[in-house]
Amino acid sequence: MLSRVSSQNIIVGLVGLCLFLIPIAVRVIPVHQDTLIGGWMWTMWQSKLYGDFDGFFLIKSYILYLLGMAITLLFLLLVRKKAIQIENDVILNAMYVFGIWIVISAYLSDFPAESFLGYRDRYEGVFVIIMYILVLTVTRYVVASPKNVYWLLVFATSGAIIVAVISLCQFYGYNPLQASSLGLLIKGADYKEIANFGNFTHSAYGTLYNPNYLSGYMSIVFFIPFVFYLNTSNKWIIGISLPILLLFWASLISSKSSSGTMAVGVGILIVVALRMLWKWYSWRKLAILLILMIVIVVGMDVYANGGMFNEFTSIFHYGVNVFQALINNTPEERVSFPSTETSSDIEYWNLLQKYYPHESPLDRLGSGRGFIWRNSLEMVYQKPIFGYGMETFAHHFPQGDLRKFNGLGQMKIIVDKPHNLYLQIAVGAGIPALLIFIIINLCVLLLIIKKIYEDYLHQKIDTLLITATLMIVAYLVQGVFNDSTIGVSILYWIFLGVLLAVLRWREANPVFTLDENDRLEEGCHGE
Repeated sequence: MLSRVSSQNIIVGLVGLCLFLIPIAVRVIPVHQDTLIGGWMWTMWQSKLYGDFDGFFLIKSYILYLLGMAITLLFLLLVRKKAIQIENDVILNAMYVFGIWIVISAYLSDFPAESFLGYRDRYEGVFVIIMYILVLTVTRYVVASPKNVYWLLVFATSGAIIVAVISLCQFYGYNPLQASSLGLLIKGADYKEIANFGNFTHSAYGTLYNPNYLSGYMSIVFFIPFVFYLNTSNKWIIGISLPILLLFWASLISSKSSSGTMAVGVGILIVVALRMLWKWYSWRKLAILLILMIVIVVGMDVYANGGMFNEFTSIFHYGVNVFQALINNTPEERVSFPSTETSSDIEYWNLLQKYYPHESPLDRLGSGRGFIWRNSLEMVYQKPIFGYGMETFAHHFPQGDLRKFNGLGQMKIIVDKPHNLYLQIAVGAGIPALLIFIIINLCVLLLIIKKIYEDYLHQKIDTLLITATLMIVAYLVQGVFNDSTIGVSILYWIFLGVLLAVLRWREANPVFTLDENDRLEEGCHGE
């Protein structure tokens, strides 16, 4: 019979497998879904581009279901044996309310099946969100020592290294996902011919389907080697963490997406602010790192013929006028054009100039996100309480709005997500769900600030707390420009559970005083 500690370690290992396997998983799975979306035939525009298969999301959801159920069942066995005592945790209780609200919104949706199971090329429906909350709960209870957290960081880092290597290969013109040696593993015998993930140069998506998702993912895992690099004088640890850190940074840059860069920038500013409070790392190490990061950006920009800087500064190319963005944005004022397969861009342009001669600069903000956000806010206004149901965004978004051409540069595209985590929640489950989500994260961050202040008073540093906090902050920042997706969000939900576990330890032991020799093994550092 396994002891309680052994059982908890097994569960921690399964949680670690979620961190390792879900982001890297790629497998072609046939899907058949002919859906009429706002008068636009899905099969007309999407199937011709991608075929009737999913390569990146179904497999990730299947792994989450499998591991999530195993984790939950083992946890319930420990609870039944009274090896783990369930506590009245306000944060978890609020998260359960969040989950219940999302379930209700899906039940009330016009497309409940899709809301529960997930939309094509996403598959992050209510069932997946329930799995997130279950894994979060279990992580909060079974992560019982710094060593547990250390191993979770190892799992997350190992998976991220694989994603980073694949993305850099893609950036330099070779896509490992097309390798014949991986054909049967990734594509399968039946779909080896039609599943063409494409070869291209000067951009990358790794195993996450979209460069934006790669950028968000790398911005989160970036802070694992980052904190360990800064907070050690051990040459071996520096020799391991620095190359991994630069690899993650290069992978993030290869995505040519600004969201992850902004998240890393915010995290570095937080670390600089903490350094001004007390000396837990040297300015020299940070300066060396920043110089190396700049060298990588310049080198990759030269290789991409200047394309890198153009992408990262594109968000600032257009002026932002919020009041102008509100003009002509009611459903009655929209002019919709019924698209056909032979419709040309000239037709759209002529109609756009006729009905909307004064284009809004906000429409082009963030690669067209301004247009999407503007219409998403209108959707929230129409159904503010329970929303439309998670994963039903594409069904309700005004796909035929002529100003899509102004914002996105084309009409023949299905907008299936709001490109914003917070709008995604508000549109899918209403403003109350969004408020619950924001309040949960604010409460956690306030508790963390309290613990950091205690560390400041004792001139100690809790590496685990800092690392997990920076990862959560990175997720929340990149969420301003990205929506939630399984391969990225699994990091947030698990490490939110880690933070709750660490905060629980700190209530019992307000200040960590680990010995110098325990730094690597325990995952914390005090100096």
